[in-house]
Amino acid sequence: MKFYEFLICVATVNGPKRLEDFILSVVENTKGINYAISITDDCSDPGLSSQNYAIAAKYDCYYIRNAVRSGVPFSWNKATEAADAKYLVISNDDIILCPGWLNSFKIFLESNSHLKLGVIAWPAVNDLSRVSSITKFMVGPDESHITNPVVACSGYLFAITRELFVSVGRFDERYFATWEEIDFGAKLCMNGYKSIGLAQPFVYHQGGASFSDPINQHPSMQKQSIAQSQWIEKWSTILNINSAQISQNDLIREISLKLIEKIPQYSKDQFNLVPLDLSPLSLDNIYPRDEIHGWFDWDDIYRSNALRINSGTFVEVGSWMGKSACFLSECIKHLDKKIDFHCVDIWDDNFTVDNSSLASEKLKAGVSSLEDLFVYNMTKYGVQNIAIPRKGTSELISKTFKDRSIDMVFLDAAHDYESVKLDLESWYPKLKVGATFGGHDYFWSPDGVKRAVDEFCLLKNLKIKTSGQCWYIENINE
Repeated sequence: MKFYEFLICVATVNGPKRLEDFILSVVENTKGINYAISITDDCSDPGLSSQNYAIAAKYDCYYIRNAVRSGVPFSWNKATEAADAKYLVISNDDIILCPGWLNSFKIFLESNSHLKLGVIAWPAVNDLSRVSSITKFMVGPDESHITNPVVACSGYLFAITRELFVSVGRFDERYFATWEEIDFGAKLCMNGYKSIGLAQPFVYHQGGASFSDPINQHPSMQKQSIAQSQWIEKWSTILNINSAQISQNDLIREISLKLIEKIPQYSKDQFNLVPLDLSPLSLDNIYPRDEIHGWFDWDDIYRSNALRINSGTFVEVGSWMGKSACFLSECIKHLDKKIDFHCVDIWDDNFTVDNSSLASEKLKAGVSSLEDLFVYNMTKYGVQNIAIPRKGTSELISKTFKDRSIDMVFLDAAHDYESVKLDLESWYPKLKVGATFGGHDYFWSPDGVKRAVDEFCLLKNLKIKTSGQCWYIENINE
């Protein structure tokens, strides 16, 4: 079973629209994190379930269908089993995640590893502007959870280590609509763990969800009072509380007080606050190297993708002497991104449109081959450890990459129709959901590049954008 750092476990009960909104917000705001999404479908409508499955397949998510509608606790438990991961993120499907949401959890938990913490929850707000405008802040706990300890802290979105989730017994599937979360929090209390929420909002809640959507009128919703009574009976017995002639509200209060006694009582100064800066990074001071001979006018595409991706894989097909490759490598280096950048070329000295310039450049650099000239230029500007030369044909090198593994491919190799068509067919399956696909000489080669790209994009229902001589497609979603 493949290992992930985070497994995002979603119980979908609101239908395909909200599910896709949720997934898109994960894809957009979880860059640079090793994660997978696991969806458990608890929708009673077969038609909607087929749409949910199509969305899961579209975004390469794990998918589990409940044969009999059995409730969110069952769904969450099943979702956590889809793949191995260090952390489990438990989520509803009716929220939108915002920049910094997962990093806020990770850096807070790592900086407070000296504390015995159970669930870490993100606060949800109903005003998107409150979260979309945040750039710089200190990540810390909700102070009310320190001064007034809580039995359960979960809600719309929370995270916990898999080890702890399993050790306390997962969710009790007898409960639904808040009581499974309260019960889970009580089990954490009994094991001496403190659950808290983060102070900053990173989640926009679309609202309604379990309690208002007609699509989600789960039968268990009418059993809220039964679930509450079962929970009271269970925990009264565990905590040796005499429940005779005591109202349910008083019993809940007494149970909660006894559970709180078992939680570590930390003070505010025992928590470490961690800065998180989401302000836009800049590449304004990085320019193409005019000293390297060649053609390069797509620096805007390279800049935007270097800023967009924190870690991943880029491929340039047709690197020649390295003018464009050097620029993108310098962007990656400046931003300190964990990006593998593969530069694909045949580097055939006998197959070039500009032999006189090639001979002159090789002479100046003191090298004997075009490939050596590429390496020389990368070394000259200190990016030899970033740009990875991959000598071979475009089709051959493409086969060394797994499907859905690349964040950007830019084509600037051969420009005849058949070669460009082959490049498109070879590299498109290798792109991740959300990736960028582009190339050069779109208008310069109307019968070659433009014809091949137009036909391919029409076949795949892809929307082409242009910038100068470049064509490109953003947010590949197939």
